Amino acid sequence: MKLQKENILIGIWSGEIPETSAELLFSLDNSGSLVYPDLKKSFIFKYHIEQDSVLVIANGKKLSKHYFKIEKSKLRLKPLKANEETIDIINEFEFSKKE
Repeated sequence: MKLQKENILIGIWSGEIPETSAELLFSLDNSGSLVYPDLKKSFIFKYHIEQDSVLVIANGKKLSKHYFKIEKSKLRLKPLKANEETIDIINEFEFSKKE
């Protein structure tokens, strides 16, 4: 059930690492945003889920794929390919779902 899988992402997720904090927002229409408040940066994207555990994020011409895992209201992302470097630090966060 792809729709149910995508629905578990709906909402606001927040996380912190020593360098900064971040908020991920997933909307019902498969759009979202990533905000780094401390860095005063934000990105708007479209997303969908492939193969039940791969999150695909498209921002303009840039496309990134991440394995995702949700356990006890915690969201973790990691690059699809283990040796792949990403220019975004999104994979360093453990996000918690905001109520």
